[in-house]
Amino acid sequence: MLAGLDALVFDLQDVGCRYYTYATTMVRAMETAAEAGVAFVVLDRPNPLGGQTVQGNVLDANFASSVGCHTIAIRHGMTVGEIACMFHEEKQLDVELKVVRMDGWERGMYFDDTGLPWVPPSPNLASLYAVLCYPGTCLFEGTNLSEGRGTDMPFEQIGAPWLDTSAVFEKLDRDLTDGISLEQTLFKPASSKHANEVCNGIRWCYLNREKADPVAAALGLLGAIRAVHDNEFQFDGDHFDRLAGTDIVRRGLSKGDTARVIRAAWSDQVKSFRERRDRFLLY
Repeated sequence: MLAGLDALVFDLQDVGCRYYTYATTMVRAMETAAEAGVAFVVLDRPNPLGGQTVQGNVLDANFASSVGCHTIAIRHGMTVGEIACMFHEEKQLDVELKVVRMDGWERGMYFDDTGLPWVPPSPNLASLYAVLCYPGTCLFEGTNLSEGRGTDMPFEQIGAPWLDTSAVFEKLDRDLTDGISLEQTLFKPASSKHANEVCNGIRWCYLNREKADPVAAALGLLGAIRAVHDNEFQFDGDHFDRLAGTDIVRRGLSKGDTARVIRAAWSDQVKSFRERRDRFLLY
């Protein structure tokens, strides 16, 4: 397919979270361009979540997949152009890479600071608000709870018919949800998990996006839900581990480790990732 091309151009709007597959699309296309001897051009775009905050663990290369293509944090604070530069150097790809930089974007900008219109990168991320929740709520894809797919608020709420939200809130470490208000709700998905069933749900409402850590909030909720619903709650083991980029999170939660214990275990790797990414930052 690439025969005779001068260059392959990547121009897609990423969402700033490791789970989202556009970065994987990019690096696989770059690998293929290298095999074909074709130059690779990335038209850089804003990270909707800004370029300063790093949250969540760094992917273990043994768990690389379409929802985690490289050893970066869940919320990585990089643009696609910066990820391309990192992957190009660390994988020693023999391909001519050119990143066309943005004008006017600064690392502290969220997407709504740019003045650009929001065009949903996919139907289930219809708003920037959903993207803000996504680093946390996407982990529920790897469980038997709904992540809101099939409703008009995908990735802004999670739930299940059997969920006792009041009991979960009693178990929840509220310090993990600083900047996020979690509210009880009801919803009925038209498709996906628990389709046409009324779900007891938890809606995520941001109070302060500078303070909020959606990954920590998700871990706190997962631990509280497992504690309250040990018989009903289930991990989709392989998928959850691919999303988490490790099996340590699932195994820790399954044996009753708190979110604080799990997060403490990855503090050194996050520090190392920050140091790695510094030399690839373009802005």
